[in-house]
Amino acid sequence: MKKFKNVILVLTLLGTASYIYAINYVRGETMSVSKAEKKWGKREFGAEQFKSASEANRASMAASLIRNKKQFIGKDRSEIRKLLGDYSGHYVSGMFPTYLIQDAIKIGDEAWQIVFLLDADEKVKDIVVHKNCCYN
Repeated sequence: MKKFKNVILVLTLLGTASYIYAINYVRGETMSVSKAEKKWGKREFGAEQFKSASEANRASMAASLIRNKKQFIGKDRSEIRKLLGDYSGHYVSGMFPTYLIQDAIKIGDEAWQIVFLLDADEKVKDIVVHKNCCYN
């Protein structure tokens, strides 16, 4: 019986570790609010301005958007699209509202995007600044 409990414990720990690794692998590299602010500035977020803004102007609002993400938590994809416009990035699949804020144009450039992460009910559960790709 003790051996059985130990096997179950080990399997549970391995399963949990695998799950955490998989989430971080899929999620990829993200940027903190303070780093986003240092990189692109701290322009106040406004949905109407964001909707029609260039990537550079959207980038300057990234820190403010993330800092005030509570206004988006619980909203569905259609609400995000209505508020912020058509998606311009890509994250795992086209179902995630994703907006490019820095595109990789030449070798050595990084691409960054704002990603609205969804829960099982397809409602926003978190928003991150995500590294989309880079050319090395």
